[in-house]
Amino acid sequence: MSVSDEVMILCPMKILLMLTAFFFPPGDGGCQFPVDWVGSWHHLGYDDPLNVTTTSIDMKGTCFQNVNNNNNINKTGYGQFILKEEKGCLKCMIIYQKHFNVLQYRESDCDSKQGILSRGGGLASLCREIPGDAAMYSMIRVWSRPVECPLQGPYSLAYGKGGADKQCSHPPSLMDSCNDDSVIQIKYQACPDIQGSESKVERMTCVAKWKEGNKRYFVALVTSRQSKWVEQKDRYQCFLYEDISNKMKMAQGQFTSTCQGLWSVLEGSRTFSLQKLAKPESCTLPYFLIQNPRWKSMNHNLSIHLDDGNTSFSFMKSGTMLEQVSCHSSELDSTFKKARLIAHVKSGCSSGYICFNLTQLNENLIEATYGLRSNHPSEACEHYYFSPHTWTVSILVAENRSTSCPFSGSYRVDGQVNHMVDLFETNSLPKLLYEEIVEKEDQEEQPVERCLTYMQAGCSNSHTLEIKTECDDQPQTKKQPLLCHGMWTTSPGSNRLIVSDPGDLYFCLDYREKDGVVEGSFTKGECDYSSLINISSTGPCILPLTAGDISLAQTTFLSLALVWAVLCVTAVNLRR
Repeated sequence: MSVSDEVMILCPMKILLMLTAFFFPPGDGGCQFPVDWVGSWHHLGYDDPLNVTTTSIDMKGTCFQNVNNNNNINKTGYGQFILKEEKGCLKCMIIYQKHFNVLQYRESDCDSKQGILSRGGGLASLCREIPGDAAMYSMIRVWSRPVECPLQGPYSLAYGKGGADKQCSHPPSLMDSCNDDSVIQIKYQACPDIQGSESKVERMTCVAKWKEGNKRYFVALVTSRQSKWVEQKDRYQCFLYEDISNKMKMAQGQFTSTCQGLWSVLEGSRTFSLQKLAKPESCTLPYFLIQNPRWKSMNHNLSIHLDDGNTSFSFMKSGTMLEQVSCHSSELDSTFKKARLIAHVKSGCSSGYICFNLTQLNENLIEATYGLRSNHPSEACEHYYFSPHTWTVSILVAENRSTSCPFSGSYRVDGQVNHMVDLFETNSLPKLLYEEIVEKEDQEEQPVERCLTYMQAGCSNSHTLEIKTECDDQPQTKKQPLLCHGMWTTSPGSNRLIVSDPGDLYFCLDYREKDGVVEGSFTKGECDYSSLINISSTGPCILPLTAGDISLAQTTFLSLALVWAVLCVTAVNLRR
């Protein structure tokens, strides 16, 4: 090998050694922190976040020596490092990675290198000098990525100050998970006999969770109306929870941005007792509700879309507010036509329990009565949440379903027909004036418009009604088709019929028969009293409403019917 070749080989080696000496001065052994730790971290006692690089930690020092290599850190979850502070002294930090978003550490006192070496054992002896009960400090990553919360509700919750003998348990508070499983919400109730209890709502976004033996921890960013002006670093809270004798206990740390001092579920700034509000395994929705997958209220304010499994449904209010409703308990009465349902209701982070009374009026109709939202299933049907002053009553109609109409034939409609006609938004019927004279000031009397209104039922289709109006000055007959959805009896002799128009608007005909004439009222979107109308039969369907209504098909049908009748009579006579 020539000299020039040796120079070509040795020069790069020298350059590499020089760079190594520059970046890793003697004694540090190429000390580096794991890459996962790099970032900005909140720390109790510091106004600004501490920045961690692979070689330094703000306010703590520069990595001088790694006592154990990074491979061991990945296995054990902690590392021992000798750090050099700006003033030149050395100290040991034992750093534990509890979660990607949480670091905890203990540290020794800072001493000179000569002082440490004079005691024997080398620099690593600093780490052995840290007592086991030394303070454990926490660092929480800035803008931590949320994680799934370890406690998924709903839970009934009692709470109180740490160390207190009594907790606020009645009325019960509620802790429940949100639609986003990284967020849980606590609805605190105030107890008059518990000092410090108050009614408020806190929302917690979980950012870390880990386990130490039987103890489990999680860290969450807590928000509430009271905390909206609080800095983010002061809204991180550490929680410890543990299952003791099948009862869940939880404690909240004394300080923000740290788990320091949180050793027991019986101590902390606040302690909790949690009871899981699990639904019975056999809870299913009433059979008459699940026989149709979609229901809609007459006024379109409510709609129900059943989910697979027959234990839950989507509940939409006013066309915008969507709630997820799941069966908690359900009970049918002896008639199997009525059911009381206690349901868990959730919309985003808002949740609770609602009492429903469901009555089957018809295979296509259900009367639904529901109350206010409570925090506990045992309260849902109590007077405060479920009474005539607080409940809502709606008639639910099965979508895409119809039934035979109770009328069959042709009828004349008299009375306050204007009110009924005005309800149809299709404007296919003119406003009717029955021998009225419209008088206006300074104007001559207007001519009288005479109109007649008829109803045909079950003629072309047993599931449809048709309202027809004929006026003297209008050559064409106005028609309004209606689809029958079902009827039920409200009291002896009184019935209600639900129909809809092509625009999917629902109407209620509340009627009763009196002296051979059907008397009733016609309302839109609900069943309520309105101006009376009278419906009297004018004959079967084969009788036309007017001479002009007889079509070629009807004429052919009538001719065939007459021929068939004549043939039948002739055959009978011949047999005799």
